[in-house]
Amino acid sequence: MPQLSDIPEWYDGPCRKLVLAFDVGTTFSGVSYSIMNPGTIPQVRGVSSFPGQSEVGGGCKVPSVVLYNRDGSVRAVGSEAKLATDNLDEEDEDEVVEVRRFKLHFAPNSMKSAWISDTSIPALPPGKTAVDVLSVIFEYLYRCARKYIRASEPNGPAILETLEDNIDFILSHPNQWGSQEEADMHRAAITAGLVPDTKEGHVRLHLVTEGVANLHYCLDFVKDFGDFEVDSSVVIIDAGGSTIQCSSYKFTNLSPYSITELAHPGCHLEGSEFVTTRVVTFLNEKFKGSPYVADVDTIASRFDETIKRTFKDSNKAQSIDFGRKGDHQPSLSIIRGKLKLTGAEVDAFFRPSLMGVIDEVKKQQISAHPTHIQTACLVGGFAANDWLFWQLRRELEQYGIKLLRPHLYPKQAVAHGAISSYLNPKTVTRIETQDQLFISPFGEGPPRGAFQRRWVPWMCFAFVSCMLVKIWFRF
Repeated sequence: MPQLSDIPEWYDGPCRKLVLAFDVGTTFSGVSYSIMNPGTIPQVRGVSSFPGQSEVGGGCKVPSVVLYNRDGSVRAVGSEAKLATDNLDEEDEDEVVEVRRFKLHFAPNSMKSAWISDTSIPALPPGKTAVDVLSVIFEYLYRCARKYIRASEPNGPAILETLEDNIDFILSHPNQWGSQEEADMHRAAITAGLVPDTKEGHVRLHLVTEGVANLHYCLDFVKDFGDFEVDSSVVIIDAGGSTIQCSSYKFTNLSPYSITELAHPGCHLEGSEFVTTRVVTFLNEKFKGSPYVADVDTIASRFDETIKRTFKDSNKAQSIDFGRKGDHQPSLSIIRGKLKLTGAEVDAFFRPSLMGVIDEVKKQQISAHPTHIQTACLVGGFAANDWLFWQLRRELEQYGIKLLRPHLYPKQAVAHGAISSYLNPKTVTRIETQDQLFISPFGEGPPRGAFQRRWVPWMCFAFVSCMLVKIWFRF
């Protein structure tokens, strides 16, 4: 069973508790959890297997995909959606609708205008909203987490039975989301049945931004990351499947931790799936007019399984095994069933994503001026690629920034960090609102954190103003 680290805080609560963290990403989703026993140090674990996939391990995640029938019912979710699609008869293919990247529908207008175009947001099935799809994902992740804990933990069935009404859920979301998006997430969680729609149920839902979750993950799980002094600064680079997000922070105190956001978080649509998009475009052009154009999707899939994970040297040629030995077309770089790619060609697939990261880090540094960012931490599924890491390290060194990355499970950074922020929260102050974001639980109605951010400062101002008026007239 994967176990990354002990959180150095004893749990002194009165009873056992289960905490689940759901990281619903644009392309992949993950779950982490902690079983908190009184008088012990809680441990963070990850759900490392999901139905329909062969990959098992601490870095395991599941596609954020829902397959609907034409009547609006759910046919399959996650990796099982692909299996269901592959098993469809040709005449039944029009009877299903696959939903991907639905999370982009939640993006606030400011985020869309800056980083996301309408053409990059896929349409939803008729009669379905993004909240509907999110609730399906939440329900699926909860079901998978229960199944995993039941099978993997000692006395797993008994634990789940006794803790049914004492499970806290931590839901992470992009840094740019506001109160409306938080309320939508809250509604999806209720619809999914994570907690009942009561006051007691609402207080078991907690929100944390992905930037804060990543920061907690880096502080707790990345070797050498915590060697900071007061006024040290860091940028967290979350390189995922669709987006690259950057958040920068300054440590204003270390005991206890007090951290201030240095700049507005940045986002760029240049995640790892766009590497594959460039591969597909390249192959379609290369094979135009040849029978091999029918193999483009197969080759792209093999690229994802091999070169995309292992590429590290732009000077070395790469090959993709996709066909039979009889498939031999040297003019198309196909040699005995293998497509040969030069190192420069593969470099061109990856480089725009690298430049997207560098561009976002530069923006963070400019916004943070006069504070100089000294350290960067690369997390997310794309962080595992050695080419990206070493190229980025070399580029950032020119700006005096040292780049680090997790030695274990960078895919699980948000989910693990969300658990860490619950068990051992650090005070993080947002730049635009001066709101403290270690965890924001919901009360009844809208998210409590959103209410505090928008109205508490004005209420305080109004109260002080009234008191001053009274004093003025009294004297």
